Amino acid sequence: MKNVKYFLIGVLILIGFSLAAQSEDPFRTISGTSGSLKVPETNAPAEETKTKTVVRERSWNEKDIEVLDPQHNKRIDKVKIENILSVNVISLIGDIDSQTVELTIIFTNHQTNRNITIHNLTAYDNLGDSNSAYGKTYETFTDIPIKATFTFRTKVLPSKVSKMNVIKIPFGAIKDVEFRNIDIDWR
Repeated sequence: MKNVKYFLIGVLILIGFSLAAQSEDPFRTISGTSGSLKVPETNAPAEETKTKTVVRERSWNEKDIEVLDPQHNKRIDKVKIENILSVNVISLIGDIDSQTVELTIIFTNHQTNRNITIHNLTAYDNLGDSNSAYGKTYETFTDIPIKATFTFRTKVLPSKVSKMNVIKIPFGAIKDVEFRNIDIDWR
């Protein structure tokens, strides 16, 4: 019987120590029977504070086609689609001997790493003729530029064609981008 009393006293002392330890914990505050987490105050510089950025994917639909240069008198060679994608036209070079035109762009994915498929490109020259180029799938990483080159398959006459009135670049599920009035640099 004496051993039971000492055992119960020992259990009560352990419970008392555990309650005292919880009340001294700077991250724990006791209110009633449930505890809640509190954030300790610190004088740490803002540089040491770490934040987590949440990137959300956005789905696009048919009405999200980007049309640029509505006045048809100004060259636009850079597009930023919100915080999703940046596209820069680097060059539009024509090869006089083969009568082909090569488009070089750099695009940057501003979202999480993913594959971006550029479907077949379409362009109309200043004579109204349709030109097309094969697309490709690219593995992209967040904010890393990708250089892509496309050769239009239709024969283009250097003596008559001086520019592409429109070049449509379909970036798969993201958005279609159009560039207008880009002069061809014949070489």
